[in-house]
Formats: sequence, C-alpha cells, structure tokens
Amino acid sequence: MNVDTSVRAVKLNKYLDSIIHGKQDLTHQNNALFLEAIYMASDAATCIHKLISSSKGLHCLQKAMRFDLTPNFFNGPATLLLQYLSNSELMSIGGGFFLQQVLLSIVEPPFFWTSFRIAFQAGQLTEKAQSSFAWLLFRLMSLPGEQAESYRELAEDSAILHPLLSSSCHDVRSIALQARIDSRGGG
Repeated sequence: MNVDTSVRAVKLNKYLDSIIHGKQDLTHQNNALFLEAIYMASDAATCIHKLISSSKGLHCLQKAMRFDLTPNFFNGPATLLLQYLSNSELMSIGGGFFLQQVLLSIVEPPFFWTSFRIAFQAGQLTEKAQSSFAWLLFRLMSLPGEQAESYRELAEDSAILHPLLSSSCHDVRSIALQARIDSRGGG
C-alpha cells in the first residue's frame, strides 16, 4: 500500500466512524463516500463488526442503500458494497448470523431490493451487478425459516430464474444453479 492509499484509508476509516457514531449526519451528498468507506476497509470482519456494534451503523447502511435507486447506483457503489460483503470470511463468522443482519438492513424495508430486482429484470445491470444480485438473492434464500420464503419464491419465478440461468456471466449461472439446487432441497 503506498502512502497516498494509506492516508486515504485512514481518512475513510475516520469518516466511517464519524457517521456510525452520530458525529456527522449521512446525507445524499456524502452517501457515496460513506459506502466507499465500508467497501474500501482493509478488514471486512472489523468493518462489519463496527457497523453492527455501533448504535447507528446498520441504520446508516440501510439509509445509504435507499438514497439512490438508479441503475448507476446499482452498477457502481451498490455492487462494490455487495462484492465486499461476499467475502467468505464474513459468512464464516457466527455461521453467517452477522452477515444476515447486515443484509437484512439493506433489503428491509425493500426499497433497495425491489428497485434492484426491477433493474435486473429490465436488463439494466452490468455483469458484476448481475453477479451481486444473484449472490444477494442466494444469501436471502439462505435466511432461517420463513424469512427466506419470499426470496425462494422469487428465485423460482421464471422472470428471475431464466435470466440468471442464461446469463453470459459464469458466476451468475453458477450462483443460480446453486440457489436452484438449494431451493429444491428446502434450503
């Protein structure tokens, strides 16, 4: 890591702390910087712990994911965040419980999720964004009990399943096949 990158990382970390501890308000203008501070954090586990353990972390993340519901946001900051959250280390912490908390804060209430799904169905997502959509859907299908039911139903909808299975992106097809196998196996 060069000096400029290191200095920027320190500034982003301080910025993240100021938002999640209520020292600075999250606004539409500083939203992209807030999300960047998360997905550029060098240690995903530490960053997610900060979000979960602070009084405002998950609320700020939830708010950040619904300021901008356009394809530009989905293909940019939203995809970068979801790629960051797909770090396998996060899934292994507490059996994925903490990652589930973070994902639920992103998709409930479903402002972001519904708009992201519509953009996927309309073909407005890049391959990376499609992969992030497929990963998020698979993770939501893996929620415990009835929480996952509506996501499993969605994954079986041909308007979602067909584009996933026929995607030109190998990652999207792989996730879709795994999700299909898991949904038929009951989770």
